[in-house]
Amino acid sequence: MKSRALMLGAGSALLLVAAFFFLRHNQAVSPEVTRMKMATVFFKSAQDLDPSKILSMEEYELVQNLHSSLVEYDINQNLQPGVAKSFVWEGDDLVFEFDPKRAVTVDGDAIGAEDAARSLKRSVLYGGTGHGDLRTFLCPGQKLNSIDDACPGIQVRDGRLVLTPVRPYYKSHLVKILANADYAILPRKALSGDPAKPAIINQRNTTGPYYLDKDDAGGAWVLKINPSSYHYHADMPQLIELVPTDYGEAAARLMKGDFDYLAASAIVGGEDFDRVLDRTREFNFHESMAFRIRLICFSPSALKEFTPAQRFHGARLMEAYLKQLKSLRGSKPTVEYFQALSEGTLSEPQRQEISNLRKNEQGGALPRPFTIGGPKENAEKLRAYFKDNPEIRVLDLDDYPYGLPVDQRPDIYVVSSDSAWTESLASLGHNFEARIFQLPGLDGGLWLRDYIETPDKDVRLRKLKQLHFDLLKNAAIYPVAVSPYFTVARKPWTLGFSTFSSGTELWQVRKER
Repeated sequence: MKSRALMLGAGSALLLVAAFFFLRHNQAVSPEVTRMKMATVFFKSAQDLDPSKILSMEEYELVQNLHSSLVEYDINQNLQPGVAKSFVWEGDDLVFEFDPKRAVTVDGDAIGAEDAARSLKRSVLYGGTGHGDLRTFLCPGQKLNSIDDACPGIQVRDGRLVLTPVRPYYKSHLVKILANADYAILPRKALSGDPAKPAIINQRNTTGPYYLDKDDAGGAWVLKINPSSYHYHADMPQLIELVPTDYGEAAARLMKGDFDYLAASAIVGGEDFDRVLDRTREFNFHESMAFRIRLICFSPSALKEFTPAQRFHGARLMEAYLKQLKSLRGSKPTVEYFQALSEGTLSEPQRQEISNLRKNEQGGALPRPFTIGGPKENAEKLRAYFKDNPEIRVLDLDDYPYGLPVDQRPDIYVVSSDSAWTESLASLGHNFEARIFQLPGLDGGLWLRDYIETPDKDVRLRKLKQLHFDLLKNAAIYPVAVSPYFTVARKPWTLGFSTFSSGTELWQVRKER
């Protein structure tokens, strides 16, 4: 056999090389070895998924695996190239180089500077994303009518993408913002031909490690590996079946064998999930650092119609309900939104003041009952707990409150969110966009613009700390607990996530051989 291999001529060698690349791009999926079933709580069609409109964690998980950004964080939280081959500051210009072999769609189209420029201008055209607005940095005051319009801060020169922020001190913000999935790069083939309304017309042409093979209006999608992705690894899941499940049923269904992978977005506390964590022979686990915040939020109408003291009272009622539920392991009580790794934490006197307000504020007679609610099963549990409390009225909702438009949310609802890492404009942008951070008279967009326009970081952080304190003092938000993110995979699937990660990067999942 060895001598026969040595007899191969140049022509045969070329044929072997061609065959290798053909197999890599057209490999058959072996269901026994590479198929993975993953729980999802995103009960919608892929047509409803758009990087520029991310508000929930389940949306972020899906977008991150379908579409990659120009830059991304590695396992040690260091920024590195993503779709782009490299990035470097040349004076005031942030320059991205592209390699036609680095990011290629499953149909063989290389991703380059033009795709990136159009994708970034698309986010400007749509008025920013849930994690900020590039217009502020690259073309402030300019209205784009189409992605063919010029934006001075977004240019393509000699096959390179050149981003030029309008202020030198924007440099430290810009690269970090580009790492968000909101600014994922979309191939030209993924968009409609109308430059004024560049809707996503398919999720087959993607820049990420997976593409959509089968859509389903209820969320039961099928994702397949894109072997041309720079994230590709032979031991990654080659085919992922999404299995729609309700939050309260996910852990029990995992143990039953309905799926192999439970992502952080589908995990809530409870006895079933505790039993999952105890089954170490059957499952592998990822546990992040504690930066998942559970907080009680208020609708815009609740902020108008109830006093801060009354909102403290309403929050305590909901907090008592949450305390009788089983919390995630590792959960600890907190009165702050920003935690130790953030730069907006309270001083000790402020923390004590907020603690006292949470204990002592009563508020007197309410103008009307607080509304709370959820889908059928969740509403029934709330109704049973609050059945003898005239201060609470439970609503039957079509979705969990946070999934509804802000003007349709009940007065009081619970959100799971991330505490920011250091100084995070992306986190601030998301919280203003999602109307988590809101106060009477506060324009979140103007506040964020003023914050960005402040070059002195010490001054910026004083603004951030004051905002944090005002939100807590006025009971606009009421943090309850901080906990890790968990992700669970049935063995032999293994998880290679960083402790800084919530476990959304499916390309870090491996199947042991």
